[in-house]
Amino acid sequence: MPETDYNATCSKCGQAFVLTETDRAKSPLCPCCSTSDPLQAVVVPPPVSESAFSENKPGPETRTGVVLSPFQLGAVGCLLISTGVIAFGLGVLCGQRNAVPDANRVPQRTTISGRVHDFPEGSVLICLPVNSRPEQKLALAHNSTEELLSDQLPGKQLAAIDGRVSGINSDGRFQIDLIVPGEYFFLCLADGPSSGPDTRTLAQLGRYFLRGNELLKRFQWRWVRKRIDADADFAVVEL
Repeated sequence: MPETDYNATCSKCGQAFVLTETDRAKSPLCPCCSTSDPLQAVVVPPPVSESAFSENKPGPETRTGVVLSPFQLGAVGCLLISTGVIAFGLGVLCGQRNAVPDANRVPQRTTISGRVHDFPEGSVLICLPVNSRPEQKLALAHNSTEELLSDQLPGKQLAAIDGRVSGINSDGRFQIDLIVPGEYFFLCLADGPSSGPDTRTLAQLGRYFLRGNELLKRFQWRWVRKRIDADADFAVVEL
């Protein structure tokens, strides 16, 4: 005769299970609780409803950045360009303001005094700035230092480039007033013929004079380059 099955509830875990008539007399424990080996127990997880899955579904992507419209992007670009143009303009303006005082500043001038050794009284000293050139080269056709000193034209022509003409006294001394400090050529001339200049001297002389070779052949001459410093109002030069 077949055994009758009975519905029972586990007295330990409270789970409902089917109990046979043979097991009815035993302790009403479910198969999981009645097994002696815990590893053989089968744990049935509770059913998961569909709503639980629906709650864990990923939602739409959330963006944390700022999205600008094309109009806003254009406005930002114009602002950046305007800022750059203004900064450039201010830089140019500041540079011009700083340059104006230098352009209008009157250069410092220095008086130089010195001695030309072995040149007699009445000799001529011509001072020529190294970095300046006359608009027209000077043509000195004089045959004596006296003629040269009495002619005011060379002095006026040289003054335009901050050059000077001066006489030398009995001690060989001279004084030249108010020249701009810098590099200068000094040409000393005394009466009496001489040999012409070397190639280098002739090239340097040709910056200022026409027919420089003929000029120096008519005079005893000395050609010296000197620097006049700007840290003093008075300078002493030995030639």
